[in-house]
Amino acid sequence: HLAGSTLHKFGVNADALMTMPGGPRGLLGKLYQPPPPKTDTTSSIIHYNKGKSILSPPVGSRSEAEMIESVMAALRRDGNVLLPVDASGRVLELLLVLDRHWERQRLGGAYNLCWVGPMASNTIEFARSQLEWMAEPLGAQFDSQRGHPYSLKSVRICSSVAELESVIEASNGNPTAVLASGASLDHGPARDLLLKWGDNPDNLVLITNSTRCVPRGNVWFSREDPPSNKIDSRANLIASDEGETDEDGKLLGAALSSPEISSYTTASQLLYQWCAAKAAGEEMADVVNVDAYVPHRAPLAGAELKEFLAEEEAERRERKAEAEKKAMLQEIELARGQLRLGDDDAVGGGAASK
Repeated sequence: HLAGSTLHKFGVNADALMTMPGGPRGLLGKLYQPPPPKTDTTSSIIHYNKGKSILSPPVGSRSEAEMIESVMAALRRDGNVLLPVDASGRVLELLLVLDRHWERQRLGGAYNLCWVGPMASNTIEFARSQLEWMAEPLGAQFDSQRGHPYSLKSVRICSSVAELESVIEASNGNPTAVLASGASLDHGPARDLLLKWGDNPDNLVLITNSTRCVPRGNVWFSREDPPSNKIDSRANLIASDEGETDEDGKLLGAALSSPEISSYTTASQLLYQWCAAKAAGEEMADVVNVDAYVPHRAPLAGAELKEFLAEEEAERRERKAEAEKKAMLQEIELARGQLRLGDDDAVGGGAASK
């Protein structure tokens, strides 16, 4: 998966490439770069350790081990883990890694492993049918009658957050690792679970795809001035109305005015906070502030209510006029039919008498 990465350097061989997660211009990319020359002051916020880069280049096996270690550390402290993912693609790789660990360590009785998404069942069924396109070890597993690699015996597939809550309740509230659709954390089950679990410091949000940490785009903003390039971390985890509450009556947060809303996705704001902490040589704070878009319904009032009622009345009158016109046309057609029937009777009667 090189989408969103930047071609940084050619290797010795023709087919060897080095990429940098997030691109070299982003703060995440800078953490992988070696220290700049002393004359360069653009990276003064990054505190390098003995002339080395902050982060080591990612390696597949080591990255998997670090991910599993982070997930298990959160579960062992009775926290839940949220892994925002796309509806397909990388989530299939993560499912294989986590399901294999759950099976080897026999964790199903202690911790839940779930995949939540409205199209999750369809995606996994389609993936199972593409065995000929899978890596050779996965094909060998199937050929050796050890079962389909995507049988995923330890994974519970849920189509909604409500179904996930039923699974957690049935397991007596066991800590849960959830791969949820909505990699940007601006939509989908991932956004809903972030709002539900975000206030617990024992929980973990593990960003799985830095390419989703991008600006939200002009579609989010109705104001005339374009979004700024600065990530605004002042906003709160919010609902879309001041004092808005969820179904349990729990306060989600206050609404933000348009200039206060960050121009970056929620996942991007979280990743920036983590990168900033790493750049400063610190651990990420347990409490960080981000904003999240929460669509909701609110009763109309004032001028909006009057305008809505006026539109409703205009539509009602238009429908009434159409109905009256249709009824009148039906009456005209009926009268014409009766007149034609009377003419036919008169013509027939005259012929019989003659």
